[in-house]
Amino acid sequence: MKTLIFVCLLMVCQISALRGVWQQLTPRGEQPHKVNKPNVVHMGGDKLVMFNGVQDDCNTGVTTSYNNSRVYLYDISRNSGKFIDATGDIPDTRLFAATWHDGERSVIVGGGVFYNVQFSIIDFKAFDPLYKLTLQGNNRATWTILHPTGDVPSPRTEMSVIQNPNDEDEVYLYGGVSLQGPNFVSYGAMYKYSVSRNHFTLIHPGSPVDDGSDGLPKSRYHAAPYWLKDGHRSFIEVHQGVHAGSTSPISEELLDTWRFNVRTRQWTQVFPNPPIGFTRRHGIDFQIKERGQTYFCTTLGDTTHLGEETQGCLFPIVTINTTMCSNTDDNGGQGAWFTVPTRGTIVNSKYPGGVTVGDKVYMMGGEHEVYLDPIHNIQVFNEGVSVLGLH
Repeated sequence: MKTLIFVCLLMVCQISALRGVWQQLTPRGEQPHKVNKPNVVHMGGDKLVMFNGVQDDCNTGVTTSYNNSRVYLYDISRNSGKFIDATGDIPDTRLFAATWHDGERSVIVGGGVFYNVQFSIIDFKAFDPLYKLTLQGNNRATWTILHPTGDVPSPRTEMSVIQNPNDEDEVYLYGGVSLQGPNFVSYGAMYKYSVSRNHFTLIHPGSPVDDGSDGLPKSRYHAAPYWLKDGHRSFIEVHQGVHAGSTSPISEELLDTWRFNVRTRQWTQVFPNPPIGFTRRHGIDFQIKERGQTYFCTTLGDTTHLGEETQGCLFPIVTINTTMCSNTDDNGGQGAWFTVPTRGTIVNSKYPGGVTVGDKVYMMGGEHEVYLDPIHNIQVFNEGVSVLGLH
């Protein structure tokens, strides 16, 4: 009993030791576009790039696309930003696109979707071709088309992507969503992509009708992935997500956690399940190391399960700004979620783009809605750069 109490005290100390600090920065020079769900990528050193995204303005009913012929370059150390010209095979605009690195100053982009404010136009993007963005110096970028081989995923969006931190040639892509007839359908397959070979391999099949009854996770999109190391074994864990079956227009928001063994390619559910308390989507998920411990965290986003529901552009939602983490080094599924206390000016946002650099998360784009009454609300697009540092 004394040992158990001591272990619990250690867990409390670890939880209480994690703190967050918010900063709102106005970069010197040019400001990033006010858009929803851009891609924000670390390109090595102090350089971040921002591309993709649209401003689907509920107040005016007008959708403005982000033009990928210009890429926003942000310098962390100088807190300065500027737009640089991009040449080559410039892709059209997309939201919720999958990205992963191809070298220090290059990123690969695939999938995604475009829609207008009223959702009357839905265009899902394919994974063939892929597009590669390469940063050349501080004033130029180049887009290049890549035609991958192998088991190329069908057009879909909101796939979960994680790159092997020990071997960046290995990229894993899971789930996603598309349309089948009049309804959305989610996928349950796991793919492996080789950066050097430009090749996809289906390493675990999945079906839109996966409902959890066969020992496999329910098919899902917008699942939060993180990498877990246990001795010599590597796992990918996915948490939350949305299940959409092909026979019903009603989707199901999920809170479960599943673990994929990279070597055996088998799924197991994590028990006891460490629930986050409520579903949240369209925020920033990230993994950090602090004082020898590894945490998986989520911040910002929206939910349909808290407070007043506002009409919004597409769905009734409410914007949230809490940060929650789970200790992923606490194997066996015991790493319960906890709310991280933060100070500073917290941003309210759904649909931001973000990336982790060290112990800080840098976010650009996104928006929130100010509730007025059950029918009306004000949509406010985020400006500048938001930074959340954990220590």
